[in-house]
Amino acid sequence: MPVPAKLPYTVAFADPMHLDGVELARELFEHVIVWDDPDYKRWIQEADGICNRAKVIPSADLRAAKKVRVLSKQGVGVDTVDLKACREKGITVCNTPGINAEAVAELSLGLALSLVRRISELDRRARAGEVNYPTNVMGNSLFGKTVGVVGMGNIGRQTAEKFRNACSCKLIAYDPYAPKEAWTKEGRGGALPHTRVDSIEEMLNQVDVLSLHLPLTPSTRGIIDRNLFERMKKGAILLNAARGGIVNEQDLYEALSTRTIAGAALDALENEPPTKEAYGNTFYTLDNIILTPHIGAATHEIQSLSARTVVEQCAALLQGKEIVNIVP
Repeated sequence: MPVPAKLPYTVAFADPMHLDGVELARELFEHVIVWDDPDYKRWIQEADGICNRAKVIPSADLRAAKKVRVLSKQGVGVDTVDLKACREKGITVCNTPGINAEAVAELSLGLALSLVRRISELDRRARAGEVNYPTNVMGNSLFGKTVGVVGMGNIGRQTAEKFRNACSCKLIAYDPYAPKEAWTKEGRGGALPHTRVDSIEEMLNQVDVLSLHLPLTPSTRGIIDRNLFERMKKGAILLNAARGGIVNEQDLYEALSTRTIAGAALDALENEPPTKEAYGNTFYTLDNIILTPHIGAATHEIQSLSARTVVEQCAALLQGKEIVNIVP
């Protein structure tokens, strides 16, 4: 059987991506430039398509691109992409919404459990030589608690399902952009029982867990701040597995230091990955916070699937085919 001809395009990986995606690209395209190639410095001049995971591509580079027609972005967030510059150059941008949802939802539940049961804290203390007895280090249960989900997209729904199915949690949801029927019909399990509110403030005095699943935009930057922390229940915790910048980190540090809220677990921060230089004098001094380096989608299975999807979408668009995940 004859081997199908490769597509006559050059595709560049702007930053490291799962090797399954690279292998697929090499099967599909005549020329593939990856991040560790000797000619990588010329990728913006040579590429017809860009596969991008998290790299912030300078606007000047996009405007200087000679051949680029497609930028295929891994994940749902496109805050690292200058959409205006892409439109000016006629570059079609696509993303991969929904693929990461299961992994991010898993992490959100895991972070919540680790925080309320003090798993990470007690592990650190044990390694430091402390001897602790169970009755002296009691945590709290998630069972039957109320979870507030901000953002009713794929990730928000999957997260809500896990809290409900694993811990019988009650659900309150907020999303001004979600259609009225969101969570009432669609989804693997059909309708998801919940209460929908018209503002974040409306849920704050009810929720034990506030879980963020919204994009970073000018309107959401710093939206979770001192005013909201002061309205939350004293025993409530905050989860952010969305984007750094949504939470005002100085206000959060003060809320955690004064026990205005009980704790926080952040997989998304202003400075990623978190370092001692950035957080040594703030978050690193607290025992009621967990920090992870934006690992929501960092599983072998999800990274492989999403990398291959990025390549497949790039190939489809370069051939003039239609796909559903075009970013307007």
